[in-house]
Amino acid sequence: MLADIAARGITRVINLGDVVGKGPRGAACIALTRVHCEATVRGNWEVFLAGGGEPVGDAQAWWRCELSPDDHGWLFALPGSLDLVLSGRRVRVLHASPIDEFTRVHREPSADVFAMMFEPTPFTGVVPRADVVVYGDIHDA
Repeated sequence: MLADIAARGITRVINLGDVVGKGPRGAACIALTRVHCEATVRGNWEVFLAGGGEPVGDAQAWWRCELSPDDHGWLFALPGSLDLVLSGRRVRVLHASPIDEFTRVHREPSADVFAMMFEPTPFTGVVPRADVVVYGDIHDA
């Protein structure tokens, strides 16, 4: 993937979250993300693994132990949303929705849900309305 990005001349990479928790090398994924991504927003797996609560199972406990204290701190500090201005448009970048990292907006949302994606929420903070919304935790593309 990194070779393909370089071959295409892409200079800005924004990560939509879930850097960790999907495979056995979370620390390596964090290291690559920190080097190659301009910004990363917090996904639900970052919350699961960086959070201070009790692990929900052996896998989550293993993933947490595999990460360094610095990795945990980095995950914990990731923003839930990010607004960028690209070509004069405000682009809101989220993992799942402007509600939180866990509330998915599925294919063909209602008009109200679709409209809500562009508005400021307690999760996004006091920001102007977005022109474009990019989110990744779709699960039914």
